[in-house]
Amino acid sequence: MHHFLAATARRLLASETPLRNILVILPSSRSAYHLKQIFAGGGTEGILPRILTLNRWTEEVSGMRAADRLQLKFTCYDAYVDVMQADAMSLSDFFSRANMLIDDFNDIETGGIAPEAIFKALEEYSEIEDLSFLHEPLSDKQKRYREFWQSLKHIHRNFNERCEARGEGYPGLITRKATERIDAYRAERPEIEIFAAGFNALSSAERSLLSKMSKYRYCTVLYDSDPAFTDDKVNRAGLFIRQNLASGLGAAADVDAQIGDRPMHFKACEARNKTDQADAAARILAEIPADEANDTALILADESLLIPVLNRLPANVKEANITMGISLRHSSFFDWTEKLFDLHERMLRDEDKTFVISEQLETVVAHPFADLLSGKAVPAGIADTKSAYTDLSAARAAAVACGAAWLSAVLTDWKGRADTAAEGLLLFAEKAALLLTDSEHSGPDLHMAGEGIGILTRFLRKLSKYPQKAGLDLAALRGLIADSLGGASADLIGEPAKGLQIMGLLESRALNFRHIIMCDLNEEVIPGSPLTDSFIPFEIRAYHGMPGRREKEAVFAYYFYRLLRGCEKFWAIYHADTSGPWGAERSRYISQIEHYFGEKVGNLNFEKPLPRMLEKDAPIAEKRIEKTPEVLERIRQYCERGISASGINRFFESSLEWYYEHVLHLRTPEEEGQLSHADFGTVVHEILEHLYLPHAPEEGKATAGPELTLEDLKAMRGKVHDLTEERFRASERIAQFEKGLNRLQFETARIMVANYFDKEIEKVRGGMKMRVAACEREEKRSFTTVINGAKINARFKGYIDLTAEINGRLRVIDFKTGMVKSSDLVVADFDADLFAKKPKALQLSLYAWLARKKYSGRDIDNQIISLPAPGAQNLSTGLSLDEKSESEFESVLAEIIRRMNDPELPLTADPDYPYAVFEPIVE
Repeated sequence: MHHFLAATARRLLASETPLRNILVILPSSRSAYHLKQIFAGGGTEGILPRILTLNRWTEEVSGMRAADRLQLKFTCYDAYVDVMQADAMSLSDFFSRANMLIDDFNDIETGGIAPEAIFKALEEYSEIEDLSFLHEPLSDKQKRYREFWQSLKHIHRNFNERCEARGEGYPGLITRKATERIDAYRAERPEIEIFAAGFNALSSAERSLLSKMSKYRYCTVLYDSDPAFTDDKVNRAGLFIRQNLASGLGAAADVDAQIGDRPMHFKACEARNKTDQADAAARILAEIPADEANDTALILADESLLIPVLNRLPANVKEANITMGISLRHSSFFDWTEKLFDLHERMLRDEDKTFVISEQLETVVAHPFADLLSGKAVPAGIADTKSAYTDLSAARAAAVACGAAWLSAVLTDWKGRADTAAEGLLLFAEKAALLLTDSEHSGPDLHMAGEGIGILTRFLRKLSKYPQKAGLDLAALRGLIADSLGGASADLIGEPAKGLQIMGLLESRALNFRHIIMCDLNEEVIPGSPLTDSFIPFEIRAYHGMPGRREKEAVFAYYFYRLLRGCEKFWAIYHADTSGPWGAERSRYISQIEHYFGEKVGNLNFEKPLPRMLEKDAPIAEKRIEKTPEVLERIRQYCERGISASGINRFFESSLEWYYEHVLHLRTPEEEGQLSHADFGTVVHEILEHLYLPHAPEEGKATAGPELTLEDLKAMRGKVHDLTEERFRASERIAQFEKGLNRLQFETARIMVANYFDKEIEKVRGGMKMRVAACEREEKRSFTTVINGAKINARFKGYIDLTAEINGRLRVIDFKTGMVKSSDLVVADFDADLFAKKPKALQLSLYAWLARKKYSGRDIDNQIISLPAPGAQNLSTGLSLDEKSESEFESVLAEIIRRMNDPELPLTADPDYPYAVFEPIVE
């Protein structure tokens, strides 16, 4: 079914040049493998042509190797320090910007742009931006900004020189060096003829390289195109090929199938949420005959869907070939490192002893990654679950005693220092590498863990050579490690000629399939965000012809449309979950097929999606776990560690998801590159905490601080902008927030908090008297109940945003960054079923109950402040906690604990709960 590759093979066989003297350049290793299979299947005799990818060929011509991303970042930092000297920023600050800087350098080289021209334009731009032609002196910030722009040309030259000296570089530099050496390369191989096939968006440097070869009649360029979109000047799928053909570079290959030559069924499938797309794909695969699996492609536009897809493959899929890479950010090893740093950052030291939070220690010890190293679940007993804290030395001894000696390397006191932490992590990585080699486990997670351990080891060894490491703290080291791991990927390899073909969008180039299932055909994925993270302003990028929005959309359009040729059935799966930051919208390409493309291609049958159509198919087997003694023991330990309001509400929403997330501490997927809802809320709460904390009494006191005056509130209001900027810069989730969606979130946070204090100032002017009692303080309270004759000593906990005395009455206040209505909070009575329907009401009541322990004898009101509308009234449950109502609420807590621990109530996943994303971990 590989029509283009078959046409390429025919062209090669018809060439007067012997196959042994032909070099074929293809877009991917997968397409190279399938071309070899076509030659083998056609009975071709003699020596086959040599086949390389374009990147591999440019490396051969240039004499340079492609460096890994981590090496490039360290090399770039060396160049930066060499140029900036004493004014250089720290290693951790630079690494947060390094990817953007290297990408800009790569765009300059691949664009064939003279560095002198673009860097001169950048210097002039910075002069205008800073208004330096005025008489007022520049601020320190403006000076640093201008110095950075003026130094870019020197950093770029120094970086390139270092790369060339090592013989390792980035794609743009390698392509430029190949162009410089192409004449010598041709002279060394006068007998070789080159066929470059299947390319689309060639960079200026690549076009220059191939054009230079073509002029000598030494190179033939063949495009995998189709008149259905290349002849249509409105369709961006043919943009690059039209440009290449107009410049005289190459020709379209003759293929035996075009879009519309044969009937094709196109079906749009709507899933409820992102991960449910894996279920949709599994159902479709279950209907495809096993003998057609080799001619079926499952294309994942978002690599994070790979693991859910593999977990859901139906029984009829016996083999699968996977050559796409998946970010290590989605691995259990990455999550484990995050949990490990959480543990160390909250250690307590008392004279000669060090203590860790028991709950966090258990999360590290019982993590799925720990199972990979131990070959089985790590025995309980390392963490003291009966106490909030565990002695670190006792935990280390217990780990060795139970056969988990590898933990001893990370269960040492790092004392908040990066160099000590790096030594411990390097020792751990060396032990873990050996354990993973002998692990009884198998599968993608083990492979990804091995890749992650290797990257961590290389990073730590490189870091040890930098004297700047002495100035790093634990948070900076954490960010560097997360950046190094999160920016890497692991390739999962199978047998290319057998079974279902699972690939990313890039790997589909030059290939055709009879059946195609494409997941994540949502607008935010295909064509994706048009924004480009760059130090180079849009105006300068556009003037010099650097890739922008139009080019990015054209690339995605080509990937999508060329897959239609020769395809008999195409399933386009997208999700309709609008709970994310930017909602959910099906890709524009589905709409184009329906409203435009379908009219021009008579054989294309478009089937519209039904609302939640997947629910109309065969019913999904209910996801459930019975409460075995082992499961009940886990739940009992969870109750003793501490139950939070979010845990209770998760239990009501979907008890199975509650078990995975809160009891087993499995990780939910995260959005990358920008702040998630939770991250955004955390930043806003940190701003409010920094503003209120100076007005609160000392820790442990059950009194309120001094009355907040009008001057106090005005001073707090005046600090909002700088504090918002500080917290955004401190966030590890974003590299910059000067523009784009991150800038929008920054402004939203700043305006929210500023408007809130404006309202508070109005209230004080109107006579309100307010005193802060506590700010962002964790409150805990024990509660004992009897379930089926067994005593359970439960503990409840919660971080209360603000406890304040307002006009003489004590009130717990919870800040929300989303809109809240009074109907979300009002409950008629203290009843567990009523609270199950009002999660925010449960949270407020639990906070008030927790505060009653500290402020005994006082009635406590509750309130939510919805920051988008800080003046909204009546955002309260209407149930103030006093002595009588306190016992009534405790009956609700007892009922919740009973349901959690009831062996007759299985743990089930509510199919209507939109966040049900985990897979069962027991058979």
